[in-house]
Amino acid sequence: LLLWPPLYCVGYTTLIGNNGESWGWDLGRNKLYHDSKNQPSRTYPAFLEVNETFIVPDSFLVVLDMDEGTLSYIVDGQYMGVAFHGLKGKKLYPVVSAVWGHCEIQMRYVNGLDPEPLPLLDLCRQSVRRALGKEKVNDIQALPLPASLKSYLLYQ
Repeated sequence: LLLWPPLYCVGYTTLIGNNGESWGWDLGRNKLYHDSKNQPSRTYPAFLEVNETFIVPDSFLVVLDMDEGTLSYIVDGQYMGVAFHGLKGKKLYPVVSAVWGHCEIQMRYVNGLDPEPLPLLDLCRQSVRRALGKEKVNDIQALPLPASLKSYLLYQ
């Protein structure tokens, strides 16, 4: 059963992030929402104190890493950390919601992988990193491999 996120409601409510098929960052409240009818919101960026505010500038980057299944943000060149995880294999559609009148919103695709298949070398690196898992990826230095291969596996 696929539950599409709602695109309209009567009155003022947060639509993005209100069910299990939608993820969103409320810039005014510094809160992350996913399935908000069943789960509480989380403060984002995570380094904020309880009542601390964070003013997001007019322009920021959304980083969607489908290899890792994460969604993150970059504000003024500073990585804000992973906002959402568990997105791997999901079909996602970017959405922006605004409640201000006469608001202009622009989305621009900045970068990504080329549509052609990855080279064998890249596929091998992915396989090794996936086999090690996130917890052990830093143990690559301890593997009995040439230094150049270790550097390649560590994206150096």
